[in-house]
Amino acid sequence: MSGAIHRDAAWCKALLPFARPYRHRIARQVGVSFLLAVIAVALPWPTKLAIDIVLGEGPLPSWIGWLAHVPGWGGTTSRLMLLACFSVLLVIARAGLTAIQQVGWRTTGQQMSVDLAGNLLAAVQQRPIAGATTATTGDTIRRITFDSRAVQILVLTVGLGAIGALMNLALMIVITTTIDWRLAALAFGGALPMLALITRQMRPMMQRSAALADADGMVTTELERSLTVLPETQSFTAEALEQRRFEHVVEQRFATIRDTQRSYLWYELSIGTFTAVGTALVFLIGGYSALDSTATVGDLVVLASYVAALLGPITTIASLGQMYSIARASALRVIDMLRADDALPESPTPQTIPRSDRGARVEMHQVVAGYAPGRPVLRGIDLVIEPGEMVALVGSTGAGKSTLVSLIPRLFDPWSGTVTINGVDVRDARLHDVRTNVAMVRQDTILLPGTVAANIAYGRPGASRQEIEQAARAASADGFIQA
Repeated sequence: MSGAIHRDAAWCKALLPFARPYRHRIARQVGVSFLLAVIAVALPWPTKLAIDIVLGEGPLPSWIGWLAHVPGWGGTTSRLMLLACFSVLLVIARAGLTAIQQVGWRTTGQQMSVDLAGNLLAAVQQRPIAGATTATTGDTIRRITFDSRAVQILVLTVGLGAIGALMNLALMIVITTTIDWRLAALAFGGALPMLALITRQMRPMMQRSAALADADGMVTTELERSLTVLPETQSFTAEALEQRRFEHVVEQRFATIRDTQRSYLWYELSIGTFTAVGTALVFLIGGYSALDSTATVGDLVVLASYVAALLGPITTIASLGQMYSIARASALRVIDMLRADDALPESPTPQTIPRSDRGARVEMHQVVAGYAPGRPVLRGIDLVIEPGEMVALVGSTGAGKSTLVSLIPRLFDPWSGTVTINGVDVRDARLHDVRTNVAMVRQDTILLPGTVAANIAYGRPGASRQEIEQAARAASADGFIQA
């Protein structure tokens, strides 16, 4: 159990930096939650005062003696109207604060999720090709677009939800204990077995939530793969095969969903049973207190309202366990990407690559490189390319031509050996400087969405129209572009 607590503390700590820039907004949301808790506690009191003081002609309690000085408190009708106005004002205030809270939660939550998604994309972009090939595109997309909501669920849904429920609970405990301590003891004594139940069922819920997140990633991956190879699928009439592959993955996901939903339903049924039994017992004792005249009818109304609302915060806290398990499953997948140790390291004291009008001298010495551990693609490569020299690499598919060329702009690093440009090891220079010194045309033709001009200027944002046309002419592409 201590290990699980340590892991949970670790992933929560990893997500909290994304909430820190919005701490002032979150603090305001806590203030709104407190005001809502106060209003929830105050709502039944106009009805109690109407029953005990206006209709029952009882004395005003000392703590609200100021009501006697409010204009219009004199007659019975005016008192009822005044209390009705107070009740309406409380309801309006609750509606307004709830709207403010919901808007604040959504905007702040979306911004935190966007920040996390941006960091995930940056982490993916910094990975070398050798590391990027181990992750599927579909699963990566899901982690960036969906699992990035983990910070929103953790901080707002779970964190602020728990704070609001605890505030509500604390205020109700104080007032209920003041009215009838036996009632309060019974209501909150029932929370202990509920807490034990939550603790017991959290682990299987978290495991199933993690399995569901992985299954969702598999579906996205399979769909992305199917769409990518669509021309080949149609050419080889393999539509039925692709359909079966996709349906198999979807069926596995549905099986995981069924297991997850069973776990959630059993959890909610157990909590609902405890809530129902506790409510019945509290109503029973409250009724006896009214019959024994140890409490007024107004007290019973307040107690009945509190009992109906009392277990609400407890149930809310219990239901947050489900949201916590969802946030945890997504967070672990997100942190796995953020903490990937395969990013290309930058030198703390980067060197500058000398520039020359004649071009660059590229040298490789005893280079060994590959993608999978223990399976090198290149072994002991020695190569020198002088400025202005044209070199052709010839070999069969898979011989390592693209791998060798990819080492020059440092798309990944060799396992051993050195790659230098104008005498500077590419690992000792700034990664951005290395890649701005290398122009690379890959064998796969890729056109980004947009204009031809935007594609030509992709590697040089801000290039002028004249520079773009000049580049097109240099590549002998201006003719067919104009056509």
